[in-house]
Amino acid sequence: MKKYVLGILYAWFGFAVVAAAQPEEGDVQVGLLKRDPGATAGYTLMSPAQSTETYLIDLDGRIVNQWSSARTPGMSVYLLENGNLLRAGAVGFMGNGTFRAGGAGGALEEYDWEGNLVWSYLRDSDQHLSHHDVEVLPNGNILMLSYDRVSREDAIAAGRNPEAVEEAGLWPDSVIEVKPIRPEGGEIVWEWHVWDHLVQDLDSSLPNFGAIAENAHRININPPDWTGQLSDEQLEELEALGYLGGDEPSPEADSEGSELENTLRSLESLADWNHLNTVAYNAELNQIMLSSYAFSELWIIDHSTTTAEAKGSSGGRWGRGGDLLYRAGNPSVHGSSLAEQSLFSQHNTSWVADAESGAGTVFFFNNGRNRPDGDYSSADEIRLPQSKPGVYATDESGQFLPPELVWTYGPREEGKFYSPMISGAQRLASGNSLICSGAEGRLIEVTASGEVVWEYVLPLTVAQPPAGAPAARPPGIAANIIFRADRYAPDFVGFRGKSMDGGETIEAATAK
Repeated sequence: MKKYVLGILYAWFGFAVVAAAQPEEGDVQVGLLKRDPGATAGYTLMSPAQSTETYLIDLDGRIVNQWSSARTPGMSVYLLENGNLLRAGAVGFMGNGTFRAGGAGGALEEYDWEGNLVWSYLRDSDQHLSHHDVEVLPNGNILMLSYDRVSREDAIAAGRNPEAVEEAGLWPDSVIEVKPIRPEGGEIVWEWHVWDHLVQDLDSSLPNFGAIAENAHRININPPDWTGQLSDEQLEELEALGYLGGDEPSPEADSEGSELENTLRSLESLADWNHLNTVAYNAELNQIMLSSYAFSELWIIDHSTTTAEAKGSSGGRWGRGGDLLYRAGNPSVHGSSLAEQSLFSQHNTSWVADAESGAGTVFFFNNGRNRPDGDYSSADEIRLPQSKPGVYATDESGQFLPPELVWTYGPREEGKFYSPMISGAQRLASGNSLICSGAEGRLIEVTASGEVVWEYVLPLTVAQPPAGAPAARPPGIAANIIFRADRYAPDFVGFRGKSMDGGETIEAATAK
């Protein structure tokens, strides 16, 4: 119980990171650390996880534009082609009264270049809460990740192990497509829900029963418990970040076992059991790619379906309805023996720009927690097995073939970086890669050969906490962590007619 209380206390003050990545203030350089001629021209957008500010900086680390919100991020930010900022916001610290988790949002806001709020949308109730990421579609609609609330009773009736679900129930993920109604609100015009695509092998008298290995297109409602692999230190880190949302261990449990056993008893019944953190769209294929932190998998689903078809297993361009078109990263969660685990709590899965025609290349930040050979992060590019664009290869038993690793940066022996949560990776038009090691607040640009040509450390040392929270931060709490960062080219259409002159640096601006 002591550990749980410590984690919640840390979560109230702010986000925690790995202690080894957080030297004492003054022991590490911040701001621009390196800019070589090989750095890719452009402007980098980021919204620090403990700040209400969003920054666009040039390659010299100077602020080109800055937007202020009343909310901390929840979590992603994007620039639109009209030059506006689209920013996911948090309705409360670590969620609302029902949903408490890292990455919790509930709000989506659009600001013009001058910082005026021009549109907002709330997905915040005791039944649903948006979180982590959004994606703007070519038609102007917006895909959003959202938690759905399922009661403990309904979870058990669907085949969830009764010993692995507490009073908080489950928060299966969903994807909604919102058509903005300006200046406030929106209409949900399409949706897909994890809860419609389950499989369980616990009880043949309940729905969704079947052999897990024979149902690779569906989602195991009783996946292996990844939290049981965590060390005490890792548990405290993730609790502090809100990644272990759900019920607090009961007082009765405290007397029945050790401190660690009590914590694990709660973690095995996490309400936030999918924890999607990325939604990406491929317009050529009309497919959506999702990144599941808890499953250590990427999933691909069909967006061409109607909402009715998305509930079932037939229909749509690819004929599978809302069932998974492909999955990769962690064979243990769907009973496959074709490959070893290759994704480890990954973030920011995306199709590489030149692969949007269907070539199948995917880039992401592989956080690397609980790798068999130790914890270390990497930025990985993989090629998905396709018999033709958008059709993913399987073996004779129906199991998906594993992806091929075609490029990686940051193997353990190089000691490059480690971020056990958040973070991102972006393939730039130059062929270089922008990597955000979020727990360190560190951005690096590397060439295809692995040479670092640009490096920047976010120079925030004092968090901007939510209203009512203390301004000071206790030891171990980092103010400069970043969910993700993106580089926009100088010819980005949203910059037309805008002044792109850099002003002062963030460290100069925040020192005033």
